[in-house]
Amino acid sequence: MIMHVITNFADIGGAETMLVRLLQSSGEKALVVSLKDVSERNQRLVSENAECIALEMNSWTRYAGAGIRLTRLIERNKPTIIVCWMYHAMVA
Repeated sequence: MIMHVITNFADIGGAETMLVRLLQSSGEKALVVSLKDVSERNQRLVSENAECIALEMNSWTRYAGAGIRLTRLIERNKPTIIVCWMYHAMVA
């Protein structure tokens, strides 16, 4: 399984659009972890190919908890590859 970590999957920017296209064209199941939110639109567009999870890291007070949740998601799902979209996701 591939895990995609993205800053905010609620936007409709370049990275989000490319991630949607990649997931739609790939037959492989994936897990999308958004540090902030996931829009209904993006969830609907990738629903067949990916599960989307929002860590709701919308304020500094939620950073530690989101980091722990991300670590648990990695441990539980044991992804073969983790792909980070944008530099915020790479830091996480």
